[in-house]
Amino acid sequence: MLTLSAPNKWFYTPILIKKGVLGRRSSSSGSGILFCSGMIAGEGIIGIVLAVLAVVGIADKLDLSGYINVGMVGVLVLLGILFIAVCISGTKRKEASAGTKK
Repeated sequence: MLTLSAPNKWFYTPILIKKGVLGRRSSSSGSGILFCSGMIAGEGIIGIVLAVLAVVGIADKLDLSGYINVGMVGVLVLLGILFIAVCISGTKRKEASAGTKK
């Protein structure tokens, strides 16, 4: 099957930028898009691995929910730690990029 998305993109994108429909891309958005793409790809890979483990029958042996039960509080603590780590990482990158622009 032949797809024409790439030629359409090459042809229409410069026209849409000139008319102001699309804005110009900033360099700082590239790292965020790359990070999110990696997260989505990682989620897909983990999903495939978990499906394979379920089909093979190993997933029941790896189930730790009977031994470790952190409940909702544990989940909220983990999400809080993840949020703080992302905020710290973002501020370090902004400081580093601000230092290189001077």
